[in-house]
Amino acid sequence: MAFFKYSAVRLGITAVVLALCLWLGLGWIFSAIIAVVVAFCISFLFLTRMRNEAASSVQHRFSGKAEPIRTKTERSDAEAEDPFQDANPEHRPQPPVRGRDRGTAGE
Repeated sequence: MAFFKYSAVRLGITAVVLALCLWLGLGWIFSAIIAVVVAFCISFLFLTRMRNEAASSVQHRFSGKAEPIRTKTERSDAEAEDPFQDANPEHRPQPPVRGRDRGTAGE
């Protein structure tokens, strides 16, 4: 959630600065460049704590230590499907076959 908060604040700062620059009549490209640079500078100087929290939440999610994001229904479905697939290996899902000619190899 920290990542989304930080991203929303940076996007908001960018939008406000972009609107201000357009209101001043600086043009789209120049306004966009100024808005991105100013939003970066403001977030770098004043949003250090939010940035660190966002970075640590992303690091935790991709570290492999985080629990998979599954709903209660998905967990109960997996608990019901696993014993069935163990008892009936012919009903296991097959990975998709890649390539144009599925029956030929090495061509």
